[in-house]
Amino acid sequence: MFKEMIEMDDEKMAVTINGLEGHVMEELKVYVVTFHFIPTSEEGCICKVTMVWGKRPERRLSCAYQLHEVRRDDGC
Repeated sequence: MFKEMIEMDDEKMAVTINGLEGHVMEELKVYVVTFHFIPTSEEGCICKVTMVWGKRPERRLSCAYQLHEVRRDDGC
């Protein structure tokens, strides 16, 4: 189970997910994912995904939560 707060910003064309509770938050003290949609044409866009996380100092992350930067440039 994962409890999150979702914020939508129509002006910036962005959606942000803030982790609040659940199995992920037992390992991390901060978990924020932002999806920013950037129009490239009238029929297409690019989605920039930004992930911010911080592990709890007293916990060692299990392999499942060791995240790496991923970059993929595909049109929508």
